[in-house]
Amino acid sequence: LVYKTNRDRNLKMHFGYPAGWKASDQRAFVLFFYNGGWGAGNPEKQFDEQALYFQQRGAVTARADYRVKNRDGAELPRKCVEDVLSAVRWARRNAPTLGIDPRKIVIGGGSGSAHLVASVAYARELGDPRDDTTISPVANAMLVYHPDIDDLEPAMIAGMADARTARRLPPTVVFIGSRDP
Repeated sequence: LVYKTNRDRNLKMHFGYPAGWKASDQRAFVLFFYNGGWGAGNPEKQFDEQALYFQQRGAVTARADYRVKNRDGAELPRKCVEDVLSAVRWARRNAPTLGIDPRKIVIGGGSGSAHLVASVAYARELGDPRDDTTISPVANAMLVYHPDIDDLEPAMIAGMADARTARRLPPTVVFIGSRDP
């Protein structure tokens, strides 16, 4: 489904549904953003195993595209974060037809996209001016796989600390392996 139309192309979410799903359901929703260092990547090729894991446990899942430097010449990471915020707002607005509970939106990403996912907790000022800002872009929980924390700018780290202090940072699970560089 198209969640956002930009000048050059439509941004889509690729959905997966659990057994017995109905549009009238109010299921948890797990939305993944692929890794590509904000410059490349493919939503159809990443997080398929994780999406299947959550579908088998009753959640609706999706893998979302967003603008990146190589395909779109996107200003990084600003436009990437803008699209993540738009995706969460779109899901919340369309929850009644997607069979999801707008109070149970989980977002996940890995490496560079983990940074994007974490940004939604505090980077509301980076939102698309075309978005409905009455809809919160903050997820109810986050799944952060092998985050690229070393590349965060000091202002972003400070923003995350402020979000945590203000209790705006949603419950978060961070996955880091012993072999992650």
